[in-house]
Amino acid sequence: MPDEKESSESPQPPSDSEVKESGQPSAKDQMEAYEEDLKNSDWGHQPC
Repeated sequence: MPDEKESSESPQPPSDSEVKESGQPSAKDQMEAYEEDLKNSDWGHQPC
């Protein structure tokens, strides 16, 4: 059944250039923001 194959194909993920054009932060920026958030919210990083 060729119809099932066509409908089951997943769309291609956006390329890096498309992500940058849409205004999304780069992976490096996302990691830096995530690390900063962990420092502020993760109890393992809270001072005694």
